Amino acid sequence: MNGRCERETTDYLAPGETLRPLRDGIIVKVLPLKLSQTIHAEWAGSAVRGEIIAVGPGHYPNIHERGRTDGKDWRRVRQSSHFRPTEVKVGQIVHLGGMENGGYIWPKIYINHEEHVHATERDICGIEQ
Repeated sequence: MNGRCERETTDYLAPGETLRPLRDGIIVKVLPLKLSQTIHAEWAGSAVRGEIIAVGPGHYPNIHERGRTDGKDWRRVRQSSHFRPTEVKVGQIVHLGGMENGGYIWPKIYINHEEHVHATERDICGIEQ
């Protein structure tokens, strides 16, 4: 038995269909990983490098509140009234964390026989300049 989580999902998009992510979702076309000559990184799973092909509009972030009333601690989560637009743009090359690192296994989508993954903006580790 391996340490891989068995919740992997694969979908196929029919020719002519389009996909529009919601909230802070992104669709990333998987590209070959280029390793640096000067920086050496080791990780448990394989990292994903890819080009963003679709971006959701953004989201209303959650606000976590906590306090103390009458000697009792309380916590509350509510949605902010300030909309946070997505910062990444279509066409940017991004790096996502290891697919098996910390349980990240993103749904795979095949568009025109090319592998894509559906992730959120929070999953992005860096953007190539």
